[in-house]
Amino acid sequence: MFSLGAGSRREVTERIDRWVLHRRFGVPLFILCMYFFLQVVFAVGGPAALALEHFFSHIGRWVAANGPFAEGSLGLTLVTSVIAGVGGVLAYTPNLFLLFFGMAFLEQSGYLARGAALLDRHMTRIGLSGGCFVPLALGFGCSVPAVMATRSIASRRERIAAIMMLPFLSCSGRLPVYLLLVSAFFAPAWRPAALFGVYLVGALAAVIFVLILRKTLLKGDNCGCLPALPEYVMPPVKEILASSWDRGRHFLEKAGTTILIASILLGLLAAWPRVDGTPDEQARGTLLGRIGTAVEPAFELMGGDWRIADAALASLAAKEMFVSQAAILFSQEDSGVIGSGLSEKLRETYPPAAALAFLIFILFSAPCVATFAAVKAETGSWKWATAQYVGMTLLAYFAAVTVFQLARLFG
Repeated sequence: MFSLGAGSRREVTERIDRWVLHRRFGVPLFILCMYFFLQVVFAVGGPAALALEHFFSHIGRWVAANGPFAEGSLGLTLVTSVIAGVGGVLAYTPNLFLLFFGMAFLEQSGYLARGAALLDRHMTRIGLSGGCFVPLALGFGCSVPAVMATRSIASRRERIAAIMMLPFLSCSGRLPVYLLLVSAFFAPAWRPAALFGVYLVGALAAVIFVLILRKTLLKGDNCGCLPALPEYVMPPVKEILASSWDRGRHFLEKAGTTILIASILLGLLAAWPRVDGTPDEQARGTLLGRIGTAVEPAFELMGGDWRIADAALASLAAKEMFVSQAAILFSQEDSGVIGSGLSEKLRETYPPAAALAFLIFILFSAPCVATFAAVKAETGSWKWATAQYVGMTLLAYFAAVTVFQLARLFG
């Protein structure tokens, strides 16, 4: 905390708020702060993520060369699938922990509450109050606690509207996919701007969506609740680290359980049955390859192929699975051995227009299964949860196809 008396802290807070809450400069300053935040996430976390990606790549090659598995065997396929699937997601933990660290600092310092006050009059125009800001901000970390945090909103109609717009605000599960695609297709100088653009498009879509909801299905007054503004403090690093670890632990637990189990199952599907021929023919001949091939025509409209189709379908369970599934499928094409980085393989396989489509698909696609369960519990209705899941899936597909076709049309 600032080493000042209570009166001095109040005076310092008032001076800072003259700029932070300024009617003209407050919002641009807030946007600039968020952009700088993402610059740090990429500048600091990017090299670490690249190092981890190569680390897991080397592990895969070492296991293939020195492990007790025959080349092309089921055992080697399963082990490399686990390394590719889990490692592909864990590679982005530095960026995620930086994101959690920054969010914890903004929250505990008092600046996040200013964001609620700053945006209150703007949120009122779309049928929400500033009191919705904190639950919505939590959505950038994980949608499940964000959905649960909407309990603080007194108006039921406003609460449901906030829940329905939450998935448009990218959770941490989508971030590994964004980082993978942005790193693969954008020059280093443009990566922070590209990532910021994805978040901005999601926020604008959320605004349009909730505005339509509040004018149609969820008409009614908002509660007008706005949390009190605390004084600015300098939170202890220990508390920020504890908060970051608490949020990051959920991601690591998911990687160690859900993604691990899914990688094993997907590895089995990607390895059986065995087919004689080239690595590509083997990959296409497996159960997973056949599923992807069956829906490939639909995903070709957004610049993808059977591998992207499989990755997109896996992401409907958990967004991180897009990365792990793509890593598994591309590793199978190397006869089970993880070669160059996944980013390089994507860049060599798909055009930049397809990258934009993939980003849009992940941005708008349905939230994870855990969020679906949370929405059902908080709204008390299967109707809202199902409408959100199915509606966003359809929106994601048609938006991705539209973006790809337009991008290809205009070069």
